Amino acid sequence: MPPPRRYPHDEIVRAHLAGATRQALRETYGVSAETVRKIIRKAGIKSWREGDIKPPYRACHPVIDQLFRAAHEQRWSYHRLADRTGVSRTALASRIRQGRQPGLLLVVYVAEALGYELVLRKKDNA
Repeated sequence: MPPPRRYPHDEIVRAHLAGATRQALRETYGVSAETVRKIIRKAGIKSWREGDIKPPYRACHPVIDQLFRAAHEQRWSYHRLADRTGVSRTALASRIRQGRQPGLLLVVYVAEALGYELVLRKKDNA
């Protein structure tokens, strides 16, 4: 019986965190999708699906669209955003996918999680 194959777990995790897609990881390391999933999960990364937050966003306000576009560009998942904001993944997803407007507090939490600051200032012409 041949010895079990050893995979470069650390390299796969680092490549995943750097933004490598599942397809790229499978091709580069010659492993199955299931093996990649297990390695990522064993490393303690809860959500390894890239592109979880995707456009188009149905929010009508440009600030909210810009915020969730930033989450998409930074390759954040709903799971990661939920962990950082304390808001359930379901609540986040329903606000984005189903076109429900997020409340101000949720917008503030998401902005802070992504490293943004929301500032309220009076208009010059008001």
